[in-house]
Amino acid sequence: MPALAAAAAFLLTLLATGPVGEVRAADAPYVTQQVSFASGDLKIRALLGRPAGAGPFPAYISNHGSMTVQDAARGPWTSIVPGSTGDALARQGYVVLVVARRGHRGSEGTTTTYSTNLTSRAHGKRASDVMRGAEAEADDVIAALDYLQGWPFVDRDRIAVGGVSLGGLVSVMAAARDRRFRALISMAGGYRQTEKAGGADEAWPLVEATWKKAADTITVPTLILWSRNDLKLDVDVGRALEKALRRSLKVYPSFEDDGHGLFSNPRGFPVFVPDVVRFLDTSLKP
Repeated sequence: MPALAAAAAFLLTLLATGPVGEVRAADAPYVTQQVSFASGDLKIRALLGRPAGAGPFPAYISNHGSMTVQDAARGPWTSIVPGSTGDALARQGYVVLVVARRGHRGSEGTTTTYSTNLTSRAHGKRASDVMRGAEAEADDVIAALDYLQGWPFVDRDRIAVGGVSLGGLVSVMAAARDRRFRALISMAGGYRQTEKAGGADEAWPLVEATWKKAADTITVPTLILWSRNDLKLDVDVGRALEKALRRSLKVYPSFEDDGHGLFSNPRGFPVFVPDVVRFLDTSLKP
């Protein structure tokens, strides 16, 4: 009996404190932990940021943009970038899960969305292949939602999803398929694919169809962000998403040489991160 009582006490402690092996970053009021969860038969890696206290806290699932094969092959993330959306939210009392979707940063599997496939057809990938890959990656995002809802320190009814570039597209796909997400953020979300510079964008009809399909099911608060001088995804892509979802689009002034980098460059964080925090505070907090 004493052994059973001790085991029960340990289990209760684990559920109360979350995953073991947590690391507190210098001056950060939250801890981080490398975690993994199942998405079908695949093991998906992620970085969890958790504020101090028992919660339950609102949560945000963060989706990265496309990567080259070389970048995707790097090891799992070990820290949340200071000043980033995830860092700001964790400091404001959110649980943050930075997901490495299949084929990225230590997660099992592979994908057709590596960035070498998004600029040309030289690698033999068509836009339809990339869209199928994005839909499969949306499975990983929904699996991340299941994972978060299993922890007592997460408020299962206050979980948002968002992402940058291709991650914004994947976030829209996931939110359209699962009504448990309570808010959505798309930052320069989408992708384009041309056979050569100045050529027709063969991805656009598929992306536009995704926006329109999503409009049939997404009813949660949605924030769409763009930069005026985005050279990879013209702001008209954002306006099409705005029109389809009947949500507002915020366009920031030109950022450096290519506004697409606004949402992943530390110099851009002060521009948009406060808007993201305000939006989620309004959408998720009482």
